[in-house]
Amino acid sequence: KYEATIYNQSELDKLFKVVKGDPLELAVILGAFYGLRRSEVVGLKWDAIDFERGTISVKRTVTTINLDGKCQEIEKESAKTKSSLMTSTSNVADTPYLYSSKRMLSK
Repeated sequence: KYEATIYNQSELDKLFKVVKGDPLELAVILGAFYGLRRSEVVGLKWDAIDFERGTISVKRTVTTINLDGKCQEIEKESAKTKSSLMTSTSNVADTPYLYSSKRMLSK
């Protein structure tokens, strides 16, 4: 059975330092704060983040498969488990970092 490993604070600090300024920084932060799977982070769109309510909703996932020697992305409008479909309160949605990321990526 798969058993996930959980980063401690020191490991998270090192991870955040390594991705600082990298295009993956936002994805890493969202994954670390909410325990999202890679497919859930990749499936997030800005409409899943409600800045007024401070919530993030995981509604879709994106995975990559190898089909006949070619990589293809598969997008599903549902997450892996029912608990993934729930909306969670977002402390990140209230931060200037997420606002500035949205502005930068929307250009």
